[in-house]
Parts: sequence; structure tokens; C-alpha cells
Amino acid sequence: MGCGGSRNILLTVQQEHSRQIDISIAKERKIKKLKFLLLGDSGSGKTTLFKQMRILHKDGFCLSERMDFKAVIIENLLQYTEIILQNMAVLNIAFDDQTTKEYADKYLTNANAFQNILDFRLELKCLYNSGGFQACMKRGQEYCLGDGAQYLFRSFDRIASPDYVPTDQDILCARVTTSGVTELNFDFKGKILCMVDVGGQTSERRKWIHCFDNVTAVIFVTAMNFYFQIDDLTRKSKLLQSLALFRSLCRNKYLSKSAFVLFLNKIDVFQILIKRKTLQCCFPEYKGDNSFSDSSQYICNQFITAGRRTDDVYCHLTKAIDTENFDRIFNSTMAILLNQNLEITGLL
Repeated sequence: MGCGGSRNILLTVQQEHSRQIDISIAKERKIKKLKFLLLGDSGSGKTTLFKQMRILHKDGFCLSERMDFKAVIIENLLQYTEIILQNMAVLNIAFDDQTTKEYADKYLTNANAFQNILDFRLELKCLYNSGGFQACMKRGQEYCLGDGAQYLFRSFDRIASPDYVPTDQDILCARVTTSGVTELNFDFKGKILCMVDVGGQTSERRKWIHCFDNVTAVIFVTAMNFYFQIDDLTRKSKLLQSLALFRSLCRNKYLSKSAFVLFLNKIDVFQILIKRKTLQCCFPEYKGDNSFSDSSQYICNQFITAGRRTDDVYCHLTKAIDTENFDRIFNSTMAILLNQNLEITGLL
């Protein structure tokens, strides 16, 4: 009897354990992971948005990761320095005096040797403060200078200090070329979101098709200042190329049930450029003025028309390096998708 009672108790425990496992499995099945695919041309700022997701919805970046970004940021700054100095001659911008010219020649001759920014700190400081360098930097859009350049130059004293540790803003402004596929899973208002970032270079796009399965929504990012830029290889407008890419994605059969979110990014740069150069350099048929509102609305309409999906394309103007701006826009976008579109497609 004693042994029989023990077996009964053991059986009951096993049954209860099995029941708990079944309950757990059932709960997991109810939690549907929503997949968001982050796409766009190289230089659009989509990876900056991906970094914002991590800052806002995960634990951000640990110390070792920040130190990895330190090397990237210093490399960015040195590359931007070289690019500006080379383009001063192209744009016929003179150096302030013989000293700054000698520093520039010295840097361009020995740039590869200066791996440690402290090796060239005084000379760089002198160059950055010179009028010629500043004038060339302000015309950076004419030769595709990185958008984070001015921020990094303003932060030079802090970056060049021996105990420098990158801040979140520094990391957002760091230029890193994405290759391969990177995923970020996080909880958003009770839903598990999977954000997938893939490289934007043409050579990386053959990998995109492998990510098209069960996509809740495509977040397509383009830089508004692309209207002013020409692709070095195709000699075509980068914005028109982005428009063609968006059109092809919207009409892709594997994404026919996916919603599309369009982020027209880098509005801060666009607001400056549109005062100098009208949209007619990219869209000859444009009849509006040079105002930000008319120009941005025209660009938005071009993308919506190209996609032929007016019912499920949500357009937003963004500034990827502004965490508060992006957080507000992302929250409002997700509210629309989670409360409307996903109900229609049966994902909720």
C-alpha cells in the first residue's frame, strides 16, 4: 500500500507538470511575434533608426560596445577631415594662412599614420577652427560629406580626451556600413516585435528576399537630402533611385499583405538645402515653391503614388538622430499598425 501511494503521488505530480507545460506552450502560441523589416538605400539613416530602437526599447549599449564605437567615431572624424581638406581645393576654398595650409599638407601626407587622434590633436584643432575648413564643411552636401560630421567636429575636444567614452548621441552619429542581417527583439505594449535590419548597398539586396517571409510591415527609410545628390556609379538622382526601389518593394508579391511605413528622414538637412536648391533639380515638373511644407509633401506624394498602396502606406517626416522625435513618431506609427492594420490582416 505504501509503495502504491507513492506511485500515485508521483503520477499526480507528473501530470501536473505536464499540464503546466501545455499551458506554457499555449501561452507562447498566443504571443505572436510581429516582424518589421527595415529597408532603404545606403546612407538613408535606417541603421541609425535601428540603433534608436535599441536605445529606447532594449538596454542600450554596454561599455565594451561603446569602446568599439569609440574606434569607429575617431575613424569617422579622421575620414571626414581628409574629405574636407581634399574638397577645399575642388571648391576653390583657400586656407586662412600658411600655418593651416602646412597642417593640411602634413595631415594629407600622413593621414594613415595617425591612428591615435592624440598624435595630431593640436594641428586638427587649428584646422577645425579655421574659416576655410568651416566654409568647406558647411558645403558638405555638395560632395556627400557624412551628416554626422559637423556634430563630431563640434565634439572634438571631448572625443580627443584620453578618457573618452561615447555617449548615445555619439553612437547615433557614428557612420557604420551595415552588412548582413541584424535582428532586434523587444516588447512593445505587450507585443513582441522583431526588427530586422539589412545592408542597404546594392550588393546586399540579394539577401533581402530571404527576409520577406511573414513580414508584418516594411519600414522603408529614405533621406530627403537625396534629392540633391547624384549616385557616383549610375549618375542618377539618389532620391529617384530610392523611389524606384520603394516602388519595386510595394509591388513585390511576397510583401502584398505587409503594411508599408515610409520614413522621410534627415528633415533637418533638407530644411537647409531646400532654401538653396529647388526640387526641380530632381523633379523638373515640380511647380511648388521652396517651402519645406510644399516640398516635403510633394516628395511624400511621389512615394505614395509610386507604391500604389494608398490604404496601407503611412508616411512620416523623421530626424533619426533625434531620440525624442523618433520615439514620438515610432509610438504613433505602431499605434496605427497594431490597432488598425493588424486587425484587418488577422494578425491580432
